[in-house]
Amino acid sequence: MKQDFIISSWLFILMVIVITFYSLIIYTVGHKLWPSEAKGNLIHDKNGMVRGSFLLGQSYTSERYFHGRPQLIFKDQCNVALYNEEFWNKLLLPTVKNQSIGSDIIMSVPSNSMLDPYITKNEAMNQAPKIAIARKLPLQTLKNIINTYNIKALTPFFVLDIVNVTILNSKLDNY
Repeated sequence: MKQDFIISSWLFILMVIVITFYSLIIYTVGHKLWPSEAKGNLIHDKNGMVRGSFLLGQSYTSERYFHGRPQLIFKDQCNVALYNEEFWNKLLLPTVKNQSIGSDIIMSVPSNSMLDPYITKNEAMNQAPKIAIARKLPLQTLKNIINTYNIKALTPFFVLDIVNVTILNSKLDNY
């Protein structure tokens, strides 16, 4: 019994040391090879102030910006399944009615996390003419930005070309 306790204690100490070194190695390698990602993909302005993160969708109301998926929050007791009447009446029907022709249906449904910064490339292209007019920019400039930051479809992870709205908008504001 005493021998089992000693062996267990040594194994515990050994595992704590191994896990500690493993964690330090992963931390160091991550910060050396991918410093921006390891620090949270932060958005910095020209003065070096943090303005947000590329990993989180922002709420934009101006016509000067690309808009992400809806960020609506439902009551806890509300079931937001697609067959739920309250869900359809409060979110989907008004959104679908107000959608411009050619918009993706995905723009009618909020993301699961409510903070998803990604939309389809097609939807970004649909929004580009309004933004070009609002910012007095050539439409081709916006299309070039969209194409530059386009993430190609990568089956099985996602099957459509997508873009990060937060990245597009930060590039428009020169962050």
